[in-house]
Amino acid sequence: MRMNKRLYTVIAVIGSLTLFTSCGKAKKDDIASDFKNIGLDAETAAENVSMPNELDYVIQSPSGDASITVSAKVDTDSLASAAVYDVEHTEMNEEYLKQLADSFFENDYSYIKIYEHCSLEELEQEQTFYNQLADEYGDSVYLYADYYREKINNLLNDYNESGTSYTTHSGLIYHNDQWSMDDYFYDDMVEDTEFRITAADYSRLRGEVEGHIYELYYEKYYTESKPSSAEIYTQYDPERAVIRCVDTPYYVKRSTDMDASSASNVCDYDTASGQAEDAVEKLGFKGWEITNTYQLDIAASADMTYIGLNGYEFWFTPEQNGKNVFDCKGKHMAAFGSEHASEWVYGAGQPLLRVLVTDNGIYEIDIGDIYSKSDSEGKKAELMPFEKIDEIAKEYMNNYYSTDSTEMINVKLGDATIAYMSNHNAMSNIEITDVKLGYIYVSYDGLKYSLVPVWAYCYEDGNTEKAFVYINALDGELICRGKEKIIVGYHPPAVDYTRSVLMSDLYD
Repeated sequence: MRMNKRLYTVIAVIGSLTLFTSCGKAKKDDIASDFKNIGLDAETAAENVSMPNELDYVIQSPSGDASITVSAKVDTDSLASAAVYDVEHTEMNEEYLKQLADSFFENDYSYIKIYEHCSLEELEQEQTFYNQLADEYGDSVYLYADYYREKINNLLNDYNESGTSYTTHSGLIYHNDQWSMDDYFYDDMVEDTEFRITAADYSRLRGEVEGHIYELYYEKYYTESKPSSAEIYTQYDPERAVIRCVDTPYYVKRSTDMDASSASNVCDYDTASGQAEDAVEKLGFKGWEITNTYQLDIAASADMTYIGLNGYEFWFTPEQNGKNVFDCKGKHMAAFGSEHASEWVYGAGQPLLRVLVTDNGIYEIDIGDIYSKSDSEGKKAELMPFEKIDEIAKEYMNNYYSTDSTEMINVKLGDATIAYMSNHNAMSNIEITDVKLGYIYVSYDGLKYSLVPVWAYCYEDGNTEKAFVYINALDGELICRGKEKIIVGYHPPAVDYTRSVLMSDLYD
């Protein structure tokens, strides 16, 4: 699959919504307008929820050759205290980036301009930096150093006619409202995407930490939906900050599960997890916990020769009301049932805090879609009776095998149609082992954000727990997953094309 399609095909399929129209849902307008009409005290909310401790049933495919087995424990904790929280989306502006940079870098750090906008002197300074890097590290030089050096050399060879346009710049973020396909780091892009990028914000900062050189990248893409008249998508402008080690001798080829082979991992787990937690706290993320861990398959940075297991990938999520926000791998989520425009529904990016550590230290930190933590008790929520939730889940499962795995499904949503791409059908037999209550961030108008209770029907995939379906605990509406956040523009992407293919199983 080509990269641009992976980036902007917004909603991954999880099934048909038409089956949810008669399940006794609350009016979404009540939820969309600051959740005005769902306030109940905790005791009343608890009385309205009839809860089994376990579920035990089987959903058979029409052909009889596959099934979904539900043999699951049901999370009955904290039902009475389930609440809705009003939260603020943290704007990744210059102040925020300065806070990250000041917290992470030990001393001064420098702003690196887009090379096409550099002066001759600035380009020569960058050329010197990469030449010194190559002299010091030789064949272990930073993976993308050769790309940068070639780009700089090409611009210097004929500076006045090389497409450069010297631009002065102050501050930490450069805004480009003339963004074009030529600004991609990779040339192999698909022009016929569902979204048009109308502008981009960019920042690149360089400094040192514990003897290593790091760069902090930031990009935000302003997107404009351009679907066909028969489809609508999620309105979402992706942004992401990445801190990456420049002088590492390694390249992360892929992430793998934590299994018996972990004994061969040359990086000590306790040391790595401690480094990850220290870095997260240093950056100011209080109360975030490791919720998923994977191992890193490493190659040599220069020649991509496979080395083996060396390091870990730690995913952090915030806690609210004694429960962690569901680990959605930083994707954006769309909560259906609310008012929407003719071309899109609104999505809310889920928190992204991901730390990669090798025996060389911190390799990479990814940050995206951070929200203010609500210290209030929130607005006590009346949960939909669980038997209704389970009816919705059963209907969803009954329709799970009804379409071909590559088929586009168009489902009516009010007066418009939502497009889905089926991706679960590649799995033949599924066993749901846990039904959990947790929280997901949603937005019904693209302006206000809320943290709402959600039921997740979970299964084991290897040693990793994944959600088969998310159902809004307030009204029974499906909450749908979009794609992960990826930086693709002015500098090496946080997850490059090769690696994103290898790691796709983790994020779908």
